[in-house]
Amino acid sequence: MALVAALLTGCGGGGDNNKDAGVKSKDTVTVGHNQPIAFGAFEYKFEPKNVIVNSGTTQPTVVRFVLRNNGSLAHDLHVQKDGQDLGGTPIFGPGKVESGEATLAPGNYELLCTVGDHAALGMKGTLTVTSKKTTRPKDPDAGKPGEKW
Repeated sequence: MALVAALLTGCGGGGDNNKDAGVKSKDTVTVGHNQPIAFGAFEYKFEPKNVIVNSGTTQPTVVRFVLRNNGSLAHDLHVQKDGQDLGGTPIFGPGKVESGEATLAPGNYELLCTVGDHAALGMKGTLTVTSKKTTRPKDPDAGKPGEKW
């Protein structure tokens, strides 16, 4: 038992200075056309906080997103521009997942939780839609044309 206690104590860490060492949150992510954006909702933030969508067109395009409520309160995610709501998820409780979409032209948009004062408490972010095209890199394991397995 003493050995187990000593091992567990050793795994307990060296103080709070490094408590987040090795844990990185994604503040900004970039996605391509037709790629759904996965968000996590916490009190009072979204992860990622900022998203860039390379739509590949100058025309409005459907932007899809999925929100997992990792918090202990109800949340939602809505896209707004100049105070106009352009689409979002319903309000839903902890441990649940909902999806939503908005048809957006290239430009800058605000992401926010519309529940109570959540946005005022920091539950917001940015969504930038560009006309850039995202090309997927070649898969190095795909082999060469005509190559047999």
